[in-house]
Amino acid sequence: MGGRSQPLETREIRMSTTTASLTCKLITPDGILADKPVMYASIPAHDGQFGVMPGRAPIVAKLGLGLLTLKTSERHEEVYLVEDGFVQVSNNTIRILASSAKTPAELNEQDAKAELAEAEARRVPKDHPDPVAEQERISRQMERAKLQLRLIRERNR
Repeated sequence: MGGRSQPLETREIRMSTTTASLTCKLITPDGILADKPVMYASIPAHDGQFGVMPGRAPIVAKLGLGLLTLKTSERHEEVYLVEDGFVQVSNNTIRILASSAKTPAELNEQDAKAELAEAEARRVPKDHPDPVAEQERISRQMERAKLQLRLIRERNR
């Protein structure tokens, strides 16, 4: 009896989740960007970020604009800027179908700064047929440019 602070089942589950891994497949119209084992993934859904660890319950979600982080080992993670699409998690496999995905190496600081300046300068015309949708496009363009600049700064550290 003495010495056991947790039930045996809990210890076995913890041990299996630390050594278990997921397979992550990141697919865009241009091809497969990643198909590898990962320990953890942080995924930008359309309504917020969510994390996936081995053993997660199945889910299908709409992908949003944001940073996809794949932890491939204790000391290494890969980050992608992804936009739109869908993600499915099932049987320790993550399938991400993204309209676009970029690595930090693919991003150009001058282009990102120009995109941000353009978005900040844009205004919705008063006679625009759908001013709300147009303002959302402008906001998304600003968000995309800011995320690109963030990834570039992190890449250059």
